[in-house]
Amino acid sequence: MPEIIDEHEAARRLGLPVEEVVYRLDYGQMMGRPVDGGWRIDTRDLEFFRRGQALGRAIAAAGKAPVDGETNETFGEVSPHASPGWRRNPEYEIDLEVVPARVRVECGGASVAESERALLVLELGHGAVYYLPKADVDWSLFTATDHSSYCQYKGFARYWTLRAGERVEENVAWAYDEPHDEVTGLLDHIGLYWHRMDAWYEDGEPVAKPRDIAGRCDARHSFRALYPELALEWHPTKNPNIWPYECAPWFRTVVWWRDEQGREWRQSIRDRVLGRPPAPAAA
Repeated sequence: MPEIIDEHEAARRLGLPVEEVVYRLDYGQMMGRPVDGGWRIDTRDLEFFRRGQALGRAIAAAGKAPVDGETNETFGEVSPHASPGWRRNPEYEIDLEVVPARVRVECGGASVAESERALLVLELGHGAVYYLPKADVDWSLFTATDHSSYCQYKGFARYWTLRAGERVEENVAWAYDEPHDEVTGLLDHIGLYWHRMDAWYEDGEPVAKPRDIAGRCDARHSFRALYPELALEWHPTKNPNIWPYECAPWFRTVVWWRDEQGREWRQSIRDRVLGRPPAPAAA
């Protein structure tokens, strides 16, 4: 069985603030459950997340993306057009909806943004995120940084740090200047880390979290959230560009699995959920 640790030890190992680790847990990127005010975490997820961070940094620095699903070292040129993620994982889901309310966000006593055109971005395996039109943001509060990241579904992101009075939130906002074709609606919008803002409002009323649309893609409907025991058999090294929280239980995507006895095989996520035996050729 994997070692179980709390969010403080996870933060130390990952070099992140504790609240960022809790955020990742809430958004389905690591498996854990609340215990006595803390979290019990599967340490295999720390390695998944660490490898994902390292891969994202390497891609952003190189301006390239992995060209296959077997190695983290084989990179190819990235086009700002079609997403390499959907090429490998065509069943992936990202939905963009206009929030039917006037959204306002505050931080450090300042009004950061206010818009009637905010987007609700629902992504499989992730919590909902609000993106605000750049035209509705108070840019006097933001300074561009040299931080960057890459999402195989959305594209390259650049970041800004927010300064409001004595409050400083580093790399708290991001934008996709050339989003892949599948998510062109993100153009001219910025995302903000919800938990690092002080308050969010819809039509003047405070809201504790982004709204959800029942039945749409979010963290609660991912394969990892619905089948955590099966997710533990996700192979820790042979699926470098696809993750359990990025998939739904009905996906026919074929991935590598490994059980506690060390047996390895390839099988679709759907067949694994249905308990079907792997094909002999894939054993």
